[in-house]
Amino acid sequence: MSEQDLGVIPVGDREELSKAWADSIKTIEDAQVLALAGGMNFRIDLAKALVAVWLTAELYLKTVEAATTWTAAPVKLMGIPSKLFAAVVATLDAVREKMNPLVYVACAVLSQAPQGLTKVQLKQKLDDFFADPKSQTLPWYLGVDRTQFHEARGNYEGGEKLDDLIAALHEDKWIENADERMTFKTRHFTLKCYS
Repeated sequence: MSEQDLGVIPVGDREELSKAWADSIKTIEDAQVLALAGGMNFRIDLAKALVAVWLTAELYLKTVEAATTWTAAPVKLMGIPSKLFAAVVATLDAVREKMNPLVYVACAVLSQAPQGLTKVQLKQKLDDFFADPKSQTLPWYLGVDRTQFHEARGNYEGGEKLDDLIAALHEDKWIENADERMTFKTRHFTLKCYS
């Protein structure tokens, strides 16, 4: 990694991202796994993983012009261990595979608001996301490619289907309500890795 690459990302942003990624995953020692294959387990907090990935995508969008000059992978530039990054992204890929793209986008948006969002705030955040042209070119690790973006935006229909979206989020137990605020209900996933 070159010094020029490191200069593209402000130190404060790199530190915030490194902390977000580290908070999203914990290594769990499992004597049986270690004895059998020398592996380890990872416990991934889905809400924190979405925060880490969202922050990474925001940084990417802020530095997209500069990013074209990066000679190292973004993971290395941000000081994120590659195994940690791969475990989180693999977990998000597995979760996202079973989700409607609009539900996934809503979960990602809600994960950025630990205190929750009202229905009006959620609509505004989704409106902003779908109106921003940069959202159509998000980095691959956020998991929303151009096709999924258009599918999610089409399902959203400018907010006309917001009540249906909220019902789906409740039905699949992705959100909890308190005082008219919706909060993302985190889930934990454990990956067993063998080396």
